[in-house]
Amino acid sequence: MGNEGIKTGLPDVIGNWKSGEVQVGSLTIGGTSPLRIQSMTSTDTRQTEETLQQIRRLAEAGCELVRCTTQGKRELRALASVRKKLRKEGVPVPLAADVHYLPHLALEAAGVVDKVRINPGNYGIGPRQQALAPEEARKLQKEYFTRLIHRCRETGTAIRVGVNHGSLSEHIMQEYGDTPEGMAESAMEFLRVCRNRQFPNVIVSLKSSNTRVMVQATRLLVWKMWREDMHYPLHLGVTEAGEGEDGRIKSAVGIAGLLIDGIGDTIRVSLTEDPVKEIPVAKKIARYSLRMPAQGSRKRPVSFLEWERRKTFPVLNAGGDHPPVLITGLNEEKIPAGGKNTGPSADFFFASSEKQLALIPPGKAGIVPYVCWQSLAKKPSRVYPLLDSRHYADMASWKGKPFFAEVTATADIPRLADILKSDLPAILVIRLPDQHAVEMLEECFYLIHEHGLGNPVILRKKYSEPDPEDLLIRASCETGPFCLDGLVDGLWLEGEKPFGPDDAASLGAGILQATRLRMYHNEYISCPSCGRTLFNIQKVTARVREKTRHLNGLRIAVMGCMVNGPGEMADADYGYVGAGPGKVHLYRKKQPVLKNIPEEEALKALEELMRKEGHWVDPA
Repeated sequence: MGNEGIKTGLPDVIGNWKSGEVQVGSLTIGGTSPLRIQSMTSTDTRQTEETLQQIRRLAEAGCELVRCTTQGKRELRALASVRKKLRKEGVPVPLAADVHYLPHLALEAAGVVDKVRINPGNYGIGPRQQALAPEEARKLQKEYFTRLIHRCRETGTAIRVGVNHGSLSEHIMQEYGDTPEGMAESAMEFLRVCRNRQFPNVIVSLKSSNTRVMVQATRLLVWKMWREDMHYPLHLGVTEAGEGEDGRIKSAVGIAGLLIDGIGDTIRVSLTEDPVKEIPVAKKIARYSLRMPAQGSRKRPVSFLEWERRKTFPVLNAGGDHPPVLITGLNEEKIPAGGKNTGPSADFFFASSEKQLALIPPGKAGIVPYVCWQSLAKKPSRVYPLLDSRHYADMASWKGKPFFAEVTATADIPRLADILKSDLPAILVIRLPDQHAVEMLEECFYLIHEHGLGNPVILRKKYSEPDPEDLLIRASCETGPFCLDGLVDGLWLEGEKPFGPDDAASLGAGILQATRLRMYHNEYISCPSCGRTLFNIQKVTARVREKTRHLNGLRIAVMGCMVNGPGEMADADYGYVGAGPGKVHLYRKKQPVLKNIPEEEALKALEELMRKEGHWVDPA
């Protein structure tokens, strides 16, 4: 590739790169348009009435673009019928055809639908192409894509270049491996064809079930587009996010991690639930992630292109090489938070008074307000004071006992820096305000970096949202991106009743696990279902979760088909993948070890496989 049109240097891309506008039917995406929310049907597209009903429900919920599975000509004919009926009803929502493998089908879809999604990892990849040398296969793939561009130009159809972490092409895998760099370059190969053919009506996405990979890959893509003066709008999403609280947390931290950078023009939340439930979740992620004033003001002391955890020195079991910690309050009941063994237990417990010290679980550490700590006649060995700005001066004469120092304003950081420059064993607790929490955190971490402080940092915030889903999504959007950036050494979440300490520990653990910083329980990777799914994904996922929930620390994937399933579950310990009607393949890591098992026998076979591998224990 030549240097013509390429900007040099390694910029702070955030705030400097802007997307252009793309027209998808009646909908404008990118540029100055608002963030668009989209989803995908979970129906068999050939079942036109069922598909119509689901699209109507999605549109009523606020979905602005709907994608449908399009495996072949029968599905495409059904999709044409669906679109015609929707327009007759006055429902203008644009439709996208989701096409894998088949270039001729993508050509036919152009003009039938408003947008065609193709996957660079498998577009035009069949037995003939697999037999070719990688360079020959790449050349043929570009020829297929060029034909699609010409057809879409004629019909006014938009294209989405949708890269999946789990289905990168062979030549990309050989050159870059299964990496964020490979994902970004996979997209760039197709975007360069669009640029060379002067076709701007393109949207691009890089999706993974791993939030860290998804965010880093998308940032790399933005940087590459910036260098080559490209401005294609970005579609964001964490694929195979799962269900329930875990799926919502995972989606929120991944999507928010880019939206607060000013990156992203349209989003899709992928839940293993009725797709209509994705829409309010997406709206909440947008509400808590889109910031005023202007985007792009982040002063992050981290690399834009590589992931690295912030370097700190250890204090107690926080910072250094320790995983991030959890801090919660104490239940008012006699059984302390975590004591029921119903979920993750905190590492530190905050006692607001001397009386509450007795509620700290045996073997756990406590934190008390500094005034309370001063009044204790006998200082407990594992109880540490929390000093606020009124008592910063007292730190100067500290004799080496670890303590917590609360930060409630950015101006506190320079004051603390003068006191802590002798590497006092302090853990900083940044207490977030109700509004503009993200902006405060950016400024705090910038100042911490500028002053050379290596102390561990805990994020603390009390939420007042009465709706549990609102609280969960807001906390994930505000704290999750900083966990993803490797800046955080612990979380201290609080809420109004009935949100209690056990709920706070569970939410904090969910955010740390979703950001790949600490694993507390099994992670379930499951697709949101579509017309390719070969079983009821929601019911099967629930059965697999129920069967294995007593185990701990495993990544278990439940995938509906073979298109992306084996790839997207590549870092899972075990995989349960639909292989045909009523048939299941079971995977150990990336390898299929049991094939075409009858669905009614698959759960028992999964148990036996786990037992053989030493991961199964019988429930208590």
